Amino acid sequence: MNKIKHIFVLAFVMVGLFGFSQNPFTISGCLLNGGGVNLTNKSITLRFDSMTMVPPVTVTTNANGCYSATVNSRVPQGMVTAATFNCLGVLVSANGFFSPNSPTLTLNLNYCGNTTACIANFTSSSTGLTSNFTNTSTGVNTPGTNYFWSFGDGTSSTLANPSHTYRASGMYSVCLSISNPNTNCNDTICKNISIQNSTTACLANFTKSIQGNTGVFTSTSTGVGPGTFYRWTLTQANNSPIVLMGQSATTSLTPGSYTICLTIVDSMNQCNNTKCDSFIISGGGSNTGCRASFTHFVQQSSRSVLFTSRSLTPSPRTTYSWNFGDGTFGAGAVVNHIYSRNGVYWACLTIIDSSNGAICRNTICDSIRVMGTPTAPNCRANFTYTIQNSTVQFQNISMGGPAANYTWSFGDGTSSTAMNPSKTYNSTGIFRVCLTMFDSATNCRSDKCDTIRLGSNATTCTIAGYITRDSMNLAVNNAWVRLYEVGNLGTALRQTVRSNANGYYTFNGVANGSYLIQAMADSSTPGFRMYLPTYFGNSTWWFSSTPVNVCPGRQNTNIRLAKMPNRPTRPFVVRGNVFMGSRKVNSLAGHLVYLVNSSNDVVGTAESDMNGEYIISDVEAGTYTVTMDMPGLTPANVTVVVSSSNPTVSGIDFVINSTYILASVNQTKQFDVLNTMVYPNPVQDQIHVQFELLKSSQVKITLMDIQGKLVQTLDMGMKSGNVQTVLNTENLNKGAYFLRIQTKEGIVNYKLIK
Repeated sequence: MNKIKHIFVLAFVMVGLFGFSQNPFTISGCLLNGGGVNLTNKSITLRFDSMTMVPPVTVTTNANGCYSATVNSRVPQGMVTAATFNCLGVLVSANGFFSPNSPTLTLNLNYCGNTTACIANFTSSSTGLTSNFTNTSTGVNTPGTNYFWSFGDGTSSTLANPSHTYRASGMYSVCLSISNPNTNCNDTICKNISIQNSTTACLANFTKSIQGNTGVFTSTSTGVGPGTFYRWTLTQANNSPIVLMGQSATTSLTPGSYTICLTIVDSMNQCNNTKCDSFIISGGGSNTGCRASFTHFVQQSSRSVLFTSRSLTPSPRTTYSWNFGDGTFGAGAVVNHIYSRNGVYWACLTIIDSSNGAICRNTICDSIRVMGTPTAPNCRANFTYTIQNSTVQFQNISMGGPAANYTWSFGDGTSSTAMNPSKTYNSTGIFRVCLTMFDSATNCRSDKCDTIRLGSNATTCTIAGYITRDSMNLAVNNAWVRLYEVGNLGTALRQTVRSNANGYYTFNGVANGSYLIQAMADSSTPGFRMYLPTYFGNSTWWFSSTPVNVCPGRQNTNIRLAKMPNRPTRPFVVRGNVFMGSRKVNSLAGHLVYLVNSSNDVVGTAESDMNGEYIISDVEAGTYTVTMDMPGLTPANVTVVVSSSNPTVSGIDFVINSTYILASVNQTKQFDVLNTMVYPNPVQDQIHVQFELLKSSQVKITLMDIQGKLVQTLDMGMKSGNVQTVLNTENLNKGAYFLRIQTKEGIVNYKLIK
C-alpha cells in the first residue's frame, strides 16, 4: 500500500513538473530610432526570471527593424527583459509580465532619441495658504497625457491645473511629472514655493554682544505684538540657570560654556516660540587685564560675515587672531569673511598682548549660522559616461538654466567647456573627473565628481534589479535608486536612476568596487508615504545593509521597500534644517531624516529640500528620536517630545561633518549633552565616547544589540564639563548595536556596526 502511495506521489510531482513545460509565449517588438526609422540587423537579448527556467535568448532585428521570439516556460507566468546597447553604448531595456491571459508581449526599445519630446514646467501663485498651479508644459497636447503633482506636504493631484491649500506656512518642494505612453514621453520638474499665511506665527530671534565681563542680549524677534512677553534663560556649565525678563537683557559673565535661550509669548496672537544659541568664554594668560569679545553681522544673501572685536585690552599693541570655523583664518580687530557654503560654524577670536612684560591671552568662541541665497530649485550638476577603449564619452544631464556654463576637469590636467565632451586618455589608470556648473542668471553653482578607471583592471559592469513593495512584490515604478561607492576616502554618491514601469532599474558603467544601493518610493507610488527608503539587504539603515561587490559580470540586486507601521494621522510636526560642516556635499537637498519611536520603529521620514529644510508631518503625540542617515557617516540622534501643548517641534538641525553628523538643537528644550563623538564606526576593539555636559548630571552609558538586549552598561556617576570614556568591544559579535547616553535631561542614541 505504501509503495502505491509513493508511486502516486512521484507521478503527481512528475506530471506537475513536466506540465509546466508546456507554456508557450511570444515576445516581439521593434528597435526605434527617434524619427520613426527602425534599426535593422541589431542584436537584442531576452532574459527571463529564474522561475521560468528559460535561458537567455538573443534575437536580431529584421528588415523592418523588428524582432520576434517564441519560448516555452515551466511556469504559467513570469517576467522577461529585452535589452540592447543604444547609440551611446548604454544598455537600454524594457520589461513585461506574461501570463495565460497575456501570452504575447510587445517590448519596444529606443536606440537614440525619443519619438516625441516633452518638457514639464509650471507656474504658481499663492494667496495665504492656498496656491494655484498652472501647467505650462510643452509637447503634451497629444491625447493620453497624464499629470501627477506632488505638493511637498504628502498630498498629490492628477489634475492638469490644480489648486492646493497647505496646512502651515513654509517652503515646499512641488514636483510635476508628465507622461504619455502613446508618444513615449515622460519628464519631471520640481520647484520650491514659499507659502506664507497672513497670520504667520511669531519667530524668536536675538543678537548677542559680549563686552568685557558683560553680556548684552537684544530681541530681534518678528511677528510680535505690543503685549509680547520676553523670557531669557542663561545657563552656564555646572551652574543653575539665570532667568531674565524684557526685550533686552544685560548680565555679567565669567569664563565658561553658556547656552542662552529666548522665549517669546504673544497671548493676543496665540503665538509662542523659543530660540537658543551657545557660546564659550575662555580664560588664560598670566594677566587678567584682557578679555576677548566680538560681535558679528551676517549678510545672508552673500554669506558675508563682518566680525568686529569688542575686546577689553590693556594696550593698542594687542594682536587679534580669528578662526572662522571653515578651515580658514584671519587677523585684525575688524575682519570680513565670506563663507563658501551654508552651515553652522564655530568662530573663535584669540587676543594676545605682551606689552607690559606679562602675557595676556584670552579666547572667545561663538556659533555662526549662515543661510545664504538658496540654490535655484533646478540647479544640480550631474553626468553619465561610457567607455570605449581609452575614449570616454560624457553625457551632461545637469539641471540648469539656458545660461548655465559648464567646466570639465578630466583628472589628467586637461579640461573642457563643451556641453558633452569626448575625452581620449593617453594612459591607463584612475582619473577623478569633475563637472562644475555655474548659472549667473540664478546665482547657481553646483559640482559633481566621479571616478573613471581605464586599463586592464578598469572593467565596468552593470548593477540591476527590481524595486518591489508588500508581500506580493508589486513593482514600484519611478522609484529613486541611489548608488553609493564605499572607498578608502569615504562613501560617495555615484549615480541616481529611476525604475521603469515594471520596477526595473539599471546602473551601467559601474567600476570595480564595493557599493551600497538605496531605493525610495516616488510620490506616484500608491501610499508612498508609508514606504521607507530601503537599502539592498532589506535594511532601513546603511550600516546594516548588504554591500554589493562588482565586477566582473552583472549583479542582480532586488530591493523590497520596508513599510512603516500603521499609525493615526495627527496634526503635529517635527522640522529643522541640514547644514554643511566640514563634509563637502554637492547639495543640501535629498538628505534623509527619520522619526523613530520608543520601539525603534521608523514612523516618519522626510528629505531635506534645496535650502536644507525638512518637515516630518502627521506625527502623533509621544517621545521620539530624530536621526539623520547618510551612508558612511556616524549618525546623530536627538530625543524630542511631541504633544498637544508642543505640536510643532522645530530647530532640530543636523550638521554634516567629514566622518560624523552633529545634532544642533535649537528649540525650547535644550538637552545638556553637546558635541558628542562616538568612534570608530564601524566598531573595532574599542568604542571611544566623548561629549560635553552643560551642567552636572548623573550619566549612564549602555550598549544594546539590535534586538534591544543589554550588552554593556557603565554608570559614570555625577559628571560635568568634558567627559571621555572607552568601552571594550573586542569580544562583540558582528552586527548592529545601539549606544545610549542617558542624563537627567534626556537620552541620546547612537547606532553602531561591527
